[in-house]
Amino acid sequence: MIMKEKLTSGIAWVMFATLASKMLAVVAQVVLGYYLAIENFGIYATALGMTAVFSWMKNGSILQLIIREAVAGAGAGGSTGKFFKFANGFNVVSSFGLFGLAYLYWDDANYIGFLMLSFAIAQLFSLPQIKIRSSCSASGRFKALGYYELGQSLLNNLTVVFFAILLGDERCFAFSILAITLYDIVIHSFYFKSKISKERFDFNAFRQVWLNGKWLLLGAIGSSMAMQGVFLVIGLWETDITLGLYFFAFQLVSVFAVIVGEAVRKVLMPVLSSIENEDDRFGSLNRVLKYCSLFVIPISFGSVIGIGPAMDVIWSGKWAGAIVAAELMTATLFMPILVLLCYSYYEASGFWRLRNVVQVLDGVFLLIAVGVGSVLGGLTLIAICAVLRRLFFCLFLLHYTYKKGSKKLEVELFQHLLGVGVVSSATVLVGVSCLDFFDAGNAIRIFTSIFVIAISIFILLAWKYPHDLQELVKRLKVN
Repeated sequence: MIMKEKLTSGIAWVMFATLASKMLAVVAQVVLGYYLAIENFGIYATALGMTAVFSWMKNGSILQLIIREAVAGAGAGGSTGKFFKFANGFNVVSSFGLFGLAYLYWDDANYIGFLMLSFAIAQLFSLPQIKIRSSCSASGRFKALGYYELGQSLLNNLTVVFFAILLGDERCFAFSILAITLYDIVIHSFYFKSKISKERFDFNAFRQVWLNGKWLLLGAIGSSMAMQGVFLVIGLWETDITLGLYFFAFQLVSVFAVIVGEAVRKVLMPVLSSIENEDDRFGSLNRVLKYCSLFVIPISFGSVIGIGPAMDVIWSGKWAGAIVAAELMTATLFMPILVLLCYSYYEASGFWRLRNVVQVLDGVFLLIAVGVGSVLGGLTLIAICAVLRRLFFCLFLLHYTYKKGSKKLEVELFQHLLGVGVVSSATVLVGVSCLDFFDAGNAIRIFTSIFVIAISIFILLAWKYPHDLQELVKRLKVN
């Protein structure tokens, strides 16, 4: 019960901050969609893809290790200093690589060189960020973490919007990156001051941290390939316009995936780490997967109805070319969220090697899928290949995770997911049929999307968790 209350409270605070941050991101993207050309998004995505060569080295990718060690009591004292010095060393080395790319592209007709310079500076001074996040997560100060991330998002979006209006090109992204870097330095200096470790960081200390964190670096390569390398692959075969459309659709849809997935993950990993019994830890993961899917699957399916009309209304048809890609990504929105939850379980259980080998495989498969789509040509085909890989990988990871835990629970989970999927898809089909019959306009389709999501969740709660639904109804009546 204590674990459930701690998990619920932590998720509530972080989800509130994440929700507010992502709503700001949505507003910012609306403005950017007006003031920037499609090519500007393509140029920024190209620069972002190029950073994949070095971005995986940021902070030595040991944030989750620091949190787990601190929660377990092994990261206190001098050993924490070793982690931070290890991270800073990687930041310095990788930033010089980014500075080199900035120099090579400085005279380019676009502003890729300037973008690379901002990435390099952010990489060099990224240590305060990992100190803030690790301190808040390990100590359970989720409210402070939420406020920090909300402030960061507010500054980021205000900056990018201001310079988008002022300059009207991709340089706005560079200034927002620099503003966030300065923000992290200031917040750390005033609110998260830490004593300078006098402990020597010699070869033996480096080797000790390396043995603990090497698999995290491997996983960071996979994450970098999945989050940034994909833009580089598309840019090799497609135009800036095609890349800009894909990037715009990806950014728009990923906002909603992060709202739930990252919020739960940031809290779930440290909470699961505090559970000593492995069976109890796996049982907690199983409950979170089932309950979370009850909301994210209806949201994914129902949002497909409204995403296209919303894009058409907001940007007056400017981004019509990205609608199909956005619909495909929206329909499979729940899959990366479930994957993130499994990753949290691996991290909490100390399965670093397994977690990161799997993430590299995910990144490789994504690059291959997107590469095939890019070579054959067309934004729609690229999006289809990307979501097919998302589907197969999600099913594989769930199967593999439960293979290590319980075969019986695996059957129950897939039956649960199938039932939730059937109810959600049936509700969506009824809604679409009614809309087509009455030839409804964009506004009606958007409201119908929201209504379908609400009805799907209500039906699923009444079926799977009637007690929780009764409690929810009672609270609504009281309010």
